[in-house]
Amino acid sequence: LRVLQTAPALQRVAFECAEDLHLGSNVTYCEIRYCPTLHLAEGLKPQEAVAAVGAGLRQAMAAYPGMVCNQIITCLRDFGPEDAVQNVKLAIAVRASSPECRVVGVDLAGNEFAHPPEGFTDAFDLAAAAGLGITIHAGEGSSEQAVANVRNSVKLLHANRIGHGVAARRDPELMDE
Repeated sequence: LRVLQTAPALQRVAFECAEDLHLGSNVTYCEIRYCPTLHLAEGLKPQEAVAAVGAGLRQAMAAYPGMVCNQIITCLRDFGPEDAVQNVKLAIAVRASSPECRVVGVDLAGNEFAHPPEGFTDAFDLAAAAGLGITIHAGEGSSEQAVANVRNSVKLLHANRIGHGVAARRDPELMDE
């Protein structure tokens, strides 16, 4: 993170990430997810971080015709619900004003047991209302709390993707859902 605090560094790494995916694994579609809040230590504004990543992804698509690259703005649970609201608002604003940045969704990641889904409804209600894709990382492990986190991520946070989610296998009804 120490070297990912400028727009040129973020652009370069976004390009190289997409390039590595394409050349190393023949990936033709990718969604790069990251938390802009982590890249502000040297004065970069959140919108500038997103624009830099978008520029790197566009550069990769130009270099590798047929490749499609998008970005997902990640909210980190440990930064709290208000930071999540700010990151979702950022994703909504950038998608509306700068479609070339290729923001397609938002994500919630981090310690799900210390910060369960219920605390993030405001942010993900906004995301759902705006039509953003929603990924929630939940259900790591096998505890009842992990199962509840998957269920609540779908019901309360409007998740259309679950990252990890292995705990869901403990509940056949949840698996059907």
